[in-house]
Amino acid sequence: MSLVFCEVIGPFLLAIIVGSIAANVPNAYTAGLGLLALRLPMRRTTSMLLIALLTLAFRIFTLFYGHAIDLYEQWLGYILVWTGPFISIVVLDYFMRGGNHSQRDLMRWGSGRYWYSGGVHWRASWHSFWDCARACCSAIRKCSRAP
Repeated sequence: MSLVFCEVIGPFLLAIIVGSIAANVPNAYTAGLGLLALRLPMRRTTSMLLIALLTLAFRIFTLFYGHAIDLYEQWLGYILVWTGPFISIVVLDYFMRGGNHSQRDLMRWGSGRYWYSGGVHWRASWHSFWDCARACCSAIRKCSRAP
């Protein structure tokens, strides 16, 4: 039995572990660059290490918690509740502007056409919050109905 583990199952498990790490390297790099986009005063390597530590902590938590699939399904639900209103605001903004936008002003920090009040468009933020709340209420209502 131990011969089968050493020759077949061991290399197979090692390939799964190395493959999953290699598949998630682009995701981790993107998350690190997203963290840098918040303009926090840190270097790229610090950002990547922070993302790696957060990912490791999350994986250890899901390993000991034991319900990784349930956590993943809940996370997907939260992402859907946020993404729908966000996309609707972006699409509405695109059509209200007639597709015209200034790439220079999009990237300008502290000024420009899209800076609004301290970098926050309060009306759009309120509508995004309101739409997320409505989506949460709708999801709760659908989940609480008996089949």
